[in-house]
Amino acid sequence: MTSTAAADEERRDRIVSHMNRSHTRELAHYLRHFAGASRRAASSPSLRDVTLQGMRIRAGGNDYAVPFTPPLDTWNDVRGRIIEMDATARRGLGISDVYITEYVPPRGFEIVVFGAVIFYFSSVASLPWVVPGSGLWQTLTAVYPGGPEWFRWGVRIVFLPVVAIHSTEAFLFDRKLQRHGVDRWTSLWWLWVSSCFVDGICSFRRMNSIIAQKKAQKEGNMEGKKE
Repeated sequence: MTSTAAADEERRDRIVSHMNRSHTRELAHYLRHFAGASRRAASSPSLRDVTLQGMRIRAGGNDYAVPFTPPLDTWNDVRGRIIEMDATARRGLGISDVYITEYVPPRGFEIVVFGAVIFYFSSVASLPWVVPGSGLWQTLTAVYPGGPEWFRWGVRIVFLPVVAIHSTEAFLFDRKLQRHGVDRWTSLWWLWVSSCFVDGICSFRRMNSIIAQKKAQKEGNMEGKKE
């Protein structure tokens, strides 16, 4: 093997190792956008080979060819091309370049909102025990305006609107999560969606704050590189 060929193989191995260690998300983007794989088929991808003509990526037991169009001239062009391809794939898939990687719980007044909604659903769950002669019935008779009958009526009358509104918010939030790299059914997804189902707009505000911070950080990093 010539020294040039050995150097090329070493660079290929470094690229493969780096992509599999740090950029499996981008590999999934390539498969979904350039190879037409579904989100499920593109899960848990691994880069098996890379040449100046393209990449071979395995996912779900299948190998996919993702060509470089046009082919690259040198190995120095690989990094720029795969970054460019990821940007193209994300635009095509409607995915942001800002990824959410952590859950932020309610804070400040949001805790009050969260607690109020939890209290309401607890009230719904308590209805089977709000019957004449029960301890809850006696307590509501003493402290609730209108007594237990009004309590039962009030809890029931708003149940469907509350569920409809909060379910719609969770549905829209799920789409936002996926745009920012949170895969459905993961533990992070469950934390955010469950929280949004309870506190609604507060979760949107928290996530928007995280996104703004990450964008500012990325822009700051870009400015630092220019200097």
